[in-house]
Amino acid sequence: MSVKKLVAAALLAGSVLAVSAPAQAVTTSFANFNTLSSGSNIYWKNGNGSNTSTSGQIYTINSSSSTAAGTTIVNFNFLVGGLPQGVRAEFTLFGITSPASAALQVGTCPGVACFLIQANIAGTFSFLAKAASGGSQTVGAYTIPDGTNLLSTSNYTGALLAGVKGGSSAAFDGTDPAGGTISYSSDAMFGLDFTSTTARDFAITLGSLGQASGTQVGFNAKDANGQYIGGPTAALSTFRASANGTFGSEPSPSVPEPATWALFVAGFGMVGFQVRRRRQLASVAG
Repeated sequence: MSVKKLVAAALLAGSVLAVSAPAQAVTTSFANFNTLSSGSNIYWKNGNGSNTSTSGQIYTINSSSSTAAGTTIVNFNFLVGGLPQGVRAEFTLFGITSPASAALQVGTCPGVACFLIQANIAGTFSFLAKAASGGSQTVGAYTIPDGTNLLSTSNYTGALLAGVKGGSSAAFDGTDPAGGTISYSSDAMFGLDFTSTTARDFAITLGSLGQASGTQVGFNAKDANGQYIGGPTAALSTFRASANGTFGSEPSPSVPEPATWALFVAGFGMVGFQVRRRRQLASVAG
């Protein structure tokens, strides 16, 4: 069972939801990405060096030893409409607790059914094409210039980090409209239309999770005594991890069929022909 499903089960079993959440639509994955790095590419940073702050940030890093926000190179794949797969891209992500809050502990603790949830994370992310040699890359029928927006959101809200307390993996998930908001965009060359989607989500798996410094405590948060024993009074402690993920919507974003694209091209050609013809006639008449 995925971390997301385990956490959902723990939430229901522990009756920690004060009100019934709206039913979440079943979405279809339309894109995914996987890291091209052998090390960490995501960093979660507690608001202070002692890991006792209730604030935190999550962001991409450009090397496994970095602690500063940056970009990481990934392999980006569209999963719909014959769109390109295996596009080399720069992945940039940033998120911050909004408002700041301590991690929530749910389930049966201590033990393998004890979970931590860091809720209310808001931010942005983007995947921009980046050829290995610079300039552009050709993938199938597509020539994609560097900087082309494969997929991005200028604002997501209500995302959460969740995982087994003390574990070495976690999930970073966002859902819209159940729990948060996500607005997707993509370059016009791919023809993706998100206007008719009624639900959107992302699920980013964080693996090989390790403490950024100090004692190896995994996915954890400190209690009132500054220990990793009781219920957390702080946000998650600082860690780094390796990220891979998927993006979904309901319905899947519409993509013009090849025949439709052919009609578009033919239509543009006819318009150009008519414009030139009228100019020629006007020139003769003059």
